[in-house]
Amino acid sequence: LAEFVLAMQRPGGDFHHVYDRQRGLVDPEPTLMFASEQAALGLLMAHQEFGEERFLAAAEQAMNYLTGPKYDYFLGWFSYGADHWTCIAAERAWPRLKARRYLDFCKGYAAFVGQLQFDDSQPAFAGHYGFTGLMVPQAPATAGFTEAIVSTFLLSKHHGQPDETLRAQATAALEALRRDQLRPDNSYLARNPRRANGGIRRSLVQQDIRVDFLQHSISALLGGAQL
Repeated sequence: LAEFVLAMQRPGGDFHHVYDRQRGLVDPEPTLMFASEQAALGLLMAHQEFGEERFLAAAEQAMNYLTGPKYDYFLGWFSYGADHWTCIAAERAWPRLKARRYLDFCKGYAAFVGQLQFDDSQPAFAGHYGFTGLMVPQAPATAGFTEAIVSTFLLSKHHGQPDETLRAQATAALEALRRDQLRPDNSYLARNPRRANGGIRRSLVQQDIRVDFLQHSISALLGGAQL
């Protein structure tokens, strides 16, 4: 798998996202959410596991692209994409890759999504992320953002500059996840309340539970133990 990811990397550090097995060819056109960011993390994990420097070199090239040329267009000066994986990878790369630009990029990302975080003026939603009080925030988004914010805080510590704003942002979101986790006193709307206990539902009004909701939430909560 690591060899395949390596083979899918483009010369500038980005990745092709689709391989056509029937034709045996890379399809250079489609762009899929999360693909390049997860590929960078995968290469870092491959280097950690196998110790081959080519994986680290490819990961560094990917990280340099994701925190720079990826946003080299007009709207890129004003927004971010699905960069929580980028920031998870940036922390995972330490101390093998120590570029300050990774921390600066992730702090910018944290500040960007932080503008979407509800404060205590809306206690039912406090700590979650959303666009308006008229739409119920979704726990999976909170969990995914929080994985990145925790990683960015840890990266700031690695650089000897722990950022308390990041810690507060992550702590508020972790409290939201803890508060909304299903337990005997709030799981009565679940199809099977007893089996649902401990789960993370989509939102306060949507009772479905998916494995990725749990994966991101567990990862965020475990990361929070390091704050």
